[in-house]
Amino acid sequence: MKQNRSLNGAFPIVAAALGNSLGVKVRVGGCVARTDGKTITVPAYNQDDPYYKDIAWGYLAHEAAHVRFSDFDEFARAATSPIRKKIVNIIEDIRIENAIIKLYPGAKQTIQKLDEHLFLGNNGQSDKPMAPAAVLSDFMLLRLSADVLGFKCLNDVANEAEAVLEKTFPEEAITRLMALLSDVPFLQNTRDCVRLADRILRMLEEEREKAEQHEHQDQSPPEDAPLPPGQDNDVQDQELLSDILSSVLNASEDDLPVDRAETIRDILDGQHQASYDEDVELPITREPERNAILGQELLNKVLGQSARLRLALQSFVQGSQNHRREHKSSGNQIDGSRLHRLALGDSRLFVHQAPKQSPNAAFEILIDASGSMNEEVANTGRTRIELAIEAALALALALEAIPGVNPSVTKFPYEDTNDVVPLLRRGQKVRANVAAFLPTTSGYTPLCSALWYVASSVLSAREHRKIIMVLNDGQPDDLDATKSVIRRCEASGIELIGVGIGYDTSHLFSRSIVIHDLSELAVQLFSISRDLLVAA
Repeated sequence: MKQNRSLNGAFPIVAAALGNSLGVKVRVGGCVARTDGKTITVPAYNQDDPYYKDIAWGYLAHEAAHVRFSDFDEFARAATSPIRKKIVNIIEDIRIENAIIKLYPGAKQTIQKLDEHLFLGNNGQSDKPMAPAAVLSDFMLLRLSADVLGFKCLNDVANEAEAVLEKTFPEEAITRLMALLSDVPFLQNTRDCVRLADRILRMLEEEREKAEQHEHQDQSPPEDAPLPPGQDNDVQDQELLSDILSSVLNASEDDLPVDRAETIRDILDGQHQASYDEDVELPITREPERNAILGQELLNKVLGQSARLRLALQSFVQGSQNHRREHKSSGNQIDGSRLHRLALGDSRLFVHQAPKQSPNAAFEILIDASGSMNEEVANTGRTRIELAIEAALALALALEAIPGVNPSVTKFPYEDTNDVVPLLRRGQKVRANVAAFLPTTSGYTPLCSALWYVASSVLSAREHRKIIMVLNDGQPDDLDATKSVIRRCEASGIELIGVGIGYDTSHLFSRSIVIHDLSELAVQLFSISRDLLVAA
């Protein structure tokens, strides 16, 4: 099995970005594509297969639309017959995809590309005549996708489906169907979709009753009276139309096309080739609790230590930026003290001033706020989370003052989930967000998924250097998966530092320190941070 040891362009990273932009949770791993109404799961990705990627992104966008906009209970109650369930599902698919395209315009291209794969070309379709219920279903999905969603690539196949519909159904039924479908762009919720589906079914029932009435009228001439010329054909036509409409209303699952989502899931389940040796549940972001009074108290507490750390780092950075002298074989200014080197064959007499590179780093601080962080640190009367929050705030304040360094701070988990809580987003000011720096704990320690999130964040940053500093107690839920994602981060050029809060984390991070008190922060972090900020 081919293993992707880098995170650059990795499927879970892109899936995380897409999931976060659409406001849904994504899990990558396993071998089954599914949705439980809250989390979307996609099997591990063979990154050499662009077809799989297009299908997966379209599936994510489609299911994200369901998660955001569908009432699953209402939808389940509508499944009283196969045809009712199918029509509701088609109308609901169009409604929710239209809603997510309005909210996230980029989703249009993603879903359209999916439909191109599904509906254009042969795709293994049979030449066997379709049941009338399948004719109706295909027409509705294709026509609404082309007209309501604006998928112009489907115009030709939608026109073909309409031509088949016209050969199958009575003209009046088609006219009434078109009028009913014109309401689709204005539907607001799942219940509206159910109501429209029921109006379509009532219309089909009414058309069947009319066909049956015409059939009985045409079959009731006076006894022994000959039928007028052609009336026997009219009787057969009305009987055929009645049978067609009855077959739709009484359609079984075998008479209907496979649901589009089922087709997509079959493709993802059948073609996946795992590229990862662990399952990855990508977290989504949650808004932090805020307390302005406690935040200000914490700020006042750490200002002194932060100032010392800031001065030390600034001094080192400024010193490293001083022009240093280099000697070359050409130039405008000769260094007289090196003239004697000509006799040794060294022509490098000309002085050049070469500045060192300034800092250019995205610096992510990740705080473990799991339940185990509520333990006391070495009989200090302080909990690990209190020390971690103080250290993160002090360091963020210090880094913020250094030009070229862009700090951010994220806490995990959110309650009993594996979601993350951004306390300071990249580009925000620390003092304006101190109210979010609260020493609260909950849940277990999903460090693996949190690292996937912050790795995705720093990889998307514009800064050249990508740095993640993890403040934790070294006890992740899944040790092997955590070590694996750390290796992937390192292979992607991300630099990681473990800061053990009263606990040694060297079994996780090749570069790590331990602090037992905030007073140790300046000394311990200085030795590491200065190398990260100015290293070549």
